Amino acid sequence: MRLREGAGLFHSGLALASLPPAAIVSALFGSVSGPPAAACSALVLMALVQALALLSLSLGWRRPLIAMGRISHAALRIIPPRKGDGLGPERMIVALNNAMVAGEAPLSPTPSRILLLLPHCLQNHECTIRLVHDPEACRRCGRCDMAALLSLAGGRGMSVAVATGGTLARKALGRVKPDLVVAVACARDLCSGILDAWPRRVWGQLNELPNGECFDTTVDVRDLSLALDLLTGSGSDGGETSGRTDTSRPD
Repeated sequence: MRLREGAGLFHSGLALASLPPAAIVSALFGSVSGPPAAACSALVLMALVQALALLSLSLGWRRPLIAMGRISHAALRIIPPRKGDGLGPERMIVALNNAMVAGEAPLSPTPSRILLLLPHCLQNHECTIRLVHDPEACRRCGRCDMAALLSLAGGRGMSVAVATGGTLARKALGRVKPDLVVAVACARDLCSGILDAWPRRVWGQLNELPNGECFDTTVDVRDLSLALDLLTGSGSDGGETSGRTDTSRPD
């Protein structure tokens, strides 16, 4: 999802979430000053919420954006997604978060304090090696994207962790104590991880699901390398890369 689409969903969710408090304010003013004042008060409240959202987006205020993002996400989840929309609210959180993190670039973390957090579903399902325990045990056979990702991380001196879920991901964060997390996952897991990890900086890279969810997934390694260049303000040899194109980076 592009940033413009994410921002549109963000504002739509806030507008939806503003309706109940606007109705309460309208009822209170209506009982005192009549219907015109009630309508105006409701509109003013909704306009103030949208103005704060626009200001936060423009200035990159992470704290209010994350708070409003949670509210917008919760409101949008009430509406059943249209066919083909995918996980719109989750992708919205990822797009807005990435825009905020990119707005702070270039960051200058120690390479070892950058954590590349990978989902276990990137590993080929026929592989017998448990990379969750030791990513470097990968034989780099090329049957999945793990070899290219490990090469990318190794060339930059980054830390790597492979997780099966939130518990192992949190353990990796506690062990590495990263200044920047570059997480690869589906939209749902990225959304929950970004919100749970606040205020830690997390860049979310959407994986691809050619075989369905959580099974032999892939990721655009070249796009991930470009994102790292953007975030750190430096180029690299990038290791092995693939030629796929992903849309998780903001405009």
